[in-house]
Formats: sequence, C-alpha cells, structure tokens
Amino acid sequence: MARGEAASGSTKSAAKPGVRKRGLSALLLLTISGTGVLSGCAGLGNSANTNLTPDEVQITPAALTFTNVSVGQQVTQTATLTNTGSKAVSITQLSSSSAQFSTTDIAMPLTLAPGQSAQFRVAFKTSTEGSVSGELSAMTSRGGGSTKVKLKGNAA
Repeated sequence: MARGEAASGSTKSAAKPGVRKRGLSALLLLTISGTGVLSGCAGLGNSANTNLTPDEVQITPAALTFTNVSVGQQVTQTATLTNTGSKAVSITQLSSSSAQFSTTDIAMPLTLAPGQSAQFRVAFKTSTEGSVSGELSAMTSRGGGSTKVKLKGNAA
C-alpha cells in the first residue's frame, strides 16, 4: 500500500433462514514517517498522538569535509543540532553510516526545547589511505530522524 492510501474491506455472510445478514466494514488509515516508522493510526484512541509529524531536528552544517588527514590521526569539526519544531524532542542517538566517523562531546539522550541547539564534534580517523564518505543523522525517541549531513574524509 502506498503512503497516504486508504485500505478498506468488508465481509459478507450468506443469508440463512431466520438469521439476519450482517456486514462488517473497516477503514484503517496509516501515516508513515519518512523513516518508514508507523507514526499513527486514525480511529485508534490515542489522544497523545493526534497530530504526529516527523521530528524537526536539523544538523548543521549540511556537509563536513576532512582533507589531508594523516593515517591514524583523529581530526574533529564542530556541528550543531537544532530543534526546529514546535515541541520538545528527545534525541536518543547520533549515528554515522561509516565507522571512520564518530561523534564526541555530547551525551545521549538529549532533550531540546523548541528553538534550542546543542553543539558537538564530529571526528574522522582512519587506518588506511584514501577517501571515505558517509552520512550522519540523529534519531529521536519518537522514531523520527533529522536532516542528514554528508561526510567526506581523505587520508594520506
């Protein structure tokens, strides 16, 4: 089923003498966030999740490049996490798609109020020469994510 598509169905039973025919129908609406996580079902009584939207967490800058790093040497750059939404958000994890990049100087979980920011460091260290690339993103307690930061490193 595609995003935003509704599924409906009904059941019918054959009429039997003296038995009233009954039909069932159901409508289930699913909202899938950009990360493929179920974020709400219409018709289910959960008042805490009535207006769910993907978490609005931004990491800046949009790209970090580490050039001419000596093999075995660790170099860091500063990045910033910002809650651009209207509700507080709890960031549970910062993750990189490449093991040569890591984060430091930030403790998880971290709760950010609307408009609040926190700085941290992104580190690059490799044991081999050449270029490495990856992405850095944040995950939240509600299953949402953040903007992705493109990471590039070159070791000589």
